[in-house]
Amino acid sequence: MQDDTSPRHNVSSTEEPVKGTSERWELDLRPVDVIVFGSQLAYGTVGTNASLPVLTGARLRVATVPTTLLSNLPSYRSVHTHTVPSSWLASALDDLTALGVAEAAGTICTGYFAAPEQVRVVAEWLRELLAHRPGLRVVVDPTLGDDDVGAYTDHHVADALRDQLLPLANGLTPNLYELDRLLPAHPLRDLDESSLAELARGLLGPRGEWVVVTGADLPERADVTEQVINLVVTPEDHTVVIEERVDTAAKGTGDVFAASLVRELHHGASIIDATTAAAEEVCRSLRARSVATPG
Repeated sequence: MQDDTSPRHNVSSTEEPVKGTSERWELDLRPVDVIVFGSQLAYGTVGTNASLPVLTGARLRVATVPTTLLSNLPSYRSVHTHTVPSSWLASALDDLTALGVAEAAGTICTGYFAAPEQVRVVAEWLRELLAHRPGLRVVVDPTLGDDDVGAYTDHHVADALRDQLLPLANGLTPNLYELDRLLPAHPLRDLDESSLAELARGLLGPRGEWVVVTGADLPERADVTEQVINLVVTPEDHTVVIEERVDTAAKGTGDVFAASLVRELHHGASIIDATTAAAEEVCRSLRARSVATPG
C-alpha cells in the first residue's frame, strides 16, 4: 500500500476551532482520557473496533485516530482497504492539538500503522507534546503480525517503530512474532525466560518502564499447554503472568489486551496487576465468544 505524502489540504469552517467552544457543539463534554491510533473497520472486531468498547466500557472518553480503513478483516474472501495519508494524519493531529484534546489526554496508545511515514508523523507530534507534558503515558502496541498469519503490514514499519516511537514509549505490548520483528538480529525461538527478558529489556528507551511479551512460549514451561504465558519485563526484573488458554483463530485479542492494560493503568494499577487484568479480559472475551458461537 502506498502512503500519500502530498501537502496537507485543510478545509476550514467559518469559525476557527478554539479551546472552550466544545460546550457549544459537543454532546459529551468530558475531557478525552485516551487517544488511540489504529485500524478502523466497517465490520470486524480488531483495531480500534476492538479497543474502543474496552475503554468506553470503563467510562473513559476516547479519541480514535484511524491509520487505515477496511471494509472487513483481510481473512475474508474480499476486502477493500484505504491507507490514511500521512498528510491527513498530520493535519488531524494539528487539529486535536488546537482543540486542546492532546493536552487533556492522559494516555496515547498506538496500534496498527500501514506505512512508516505514519509512524514518523505520530512520533514528531509526540515529541512536541512530551516536551511540555513529560508525564504523558505512551503505550505502543506494535501491530506487525502473528505466527498464524505472518506480517500484517509493510516490513519497514518495524524499523520506524523501533527508531521513532519506542524511544518515546513508557511501555509496549508485542507478541513473540512482533518482538522477533523488532529484534531481527536476535533469534528468539527457544530462548529461556531470562534471555528473552534481557532482549526485550533492550527495547526500553529513555522513558521505558516495561515490556509485556504476550504469548511467550518458554521452553522451560513447554509442559504448560493449557495456559498462556505473558512475560512482564521491567528495567530491574521480570515476572510471568499466566492465564487460561482458549483455543481460537479469532483476531483482535492483542487489541483487547492493550486496551485493557491501558484501562487498568489509567485507574492506577501496577503493570503486574494491569497485565493480569488484561489477560483475564481477553480470556473472558474468548469464552463469551465460544458461548455465542452457534453449534
